[in-house]
Amino acid sequence: MAGVARQQAAIFSRKCRVFAPVYPEYTVPAIFSGQLTPDVIARAYAGVKAAWHEYLKKYNHGRGIVLIGHSQGTGHLGDLIQQTFDKKPKLRKRLVSAVLMGGNIYVPKDERVGGQFQNVPACARRRRPVASSLRPAS
Repeated sequence: MAGVARQQAAIFSRKCRVFAPVYPEYTVPAIFSGQLTPDVIARAYAGVKAAWHEYLKKYNHGRGIVLIGHSQGTGHLGDLIQQTFDKKPKLRKRLVSAVLMGGNIYVPKDERVGGQFQNVPACARRRRPVASSLRPAS
C-alpha cells in the first residue's frame, strides 16, 4: 500500500516534502456489497486523523500545507478540513491548497463558502501558473 501512495505522489515529491498516510481503506467490493458501514468509514477516517495529528506534531514545523485527496481520500480530507481548518483560523492561514478530486465537496452555487465548509473558500481563479517541473511529461 505504501508503494502505491509513493507512486501516486511522485510528481509532487520532486519539489515538495510529501507525507501520505496509510490508513484502513475500504475496497470497491465492500462499497457495492453493503459492507461499508458507518463503523468502517469511522475507522478509516480515524486513521487519517491520527496521521494528520502525527504530521502536525512531528513534521510540519509551521510550514504551509497542501492537501491532496482522491475518491475516499477526498471524503476523509473534506471531513478533516471541516473539523480542523474550518474551525481554527491560525491553522487555516497555513492551508495553501486542497486538491480534492474524485469525490464530492459541497459549496452552494455561485458561492465560495457554505455547504461543507463555512470558512475555507473554494477556488475563484488560478493565481499563478503551474510550475513546469510539476507538469507531466508530454
